[in-house]
Amino acid sequence: MIEITPPLSRAFRQLGWGFVFTLFNIFIFGVDILPDFIGYILIALALQEISRRLTFFNKAKWTSYVLIIVSLPEAFQGSGINLLHVNQNSLQLNLIPAALLLVHTLLVYWIFKALIAVAWTYELRDLRHITAIRGTFYLIVNVSMLILLPFLMNVTLIWAATLLPICALLSLIAEFLFLRLFYRYAKEYIGASVS
Repeated sequence: MIEITPPLSRAFRQLGWGFVFTLFNIFIFGVDILPDFIGYILIALALQEISRRLTFFNKAKWTSYVLIIVSLPEAFQGSGINLLHVNQNSLQLNLIPAALLLVHTLLVYWIFKALIAVAWTYELRDLRHITAIRGTFYLIVNVSMLILLPFLMNVTLIWAATLLPICALLSLIAEFLFLRLFYRYAKEYIGASVS
């Protein structure tokens, strides 16, 4: 067995750090100090490095390029969906973060498929199983949120205040479990040389 070469291991870690940037939004004077587009740039650079050796990641790489462009305006106008104040203008403003969530979920889907393919190729059964379980959980949570968003905009404040913390907690757990996978893959041994 040979270890993943240091550049590839470093790329998996960089992928994890890129997703940390996309996970947190900290605004100071209306500017996000951890902007999503920087996270997507880190993700794209990591995926570019990984896809040179593991072509399973090509679809995810191209999706990350789209997210770099789409997330640029979010750094200055704020992100997130405001369900507490909904009118015609806020509905249009809520469509942008919902579209970002949809494309972000697509990116994560391609990454999960690629991670499972890598684990399958190199016969890493335990890692493949963990990746499949975490991928299913992540996709169930995010697709459920995408389905619930239009309904949450039309429910009473009590329902929104009850459902939003539950959705946020499940989403945070799913993101954390997803992030941990990159560090597991960075440490894993591969049973054949990566060409």
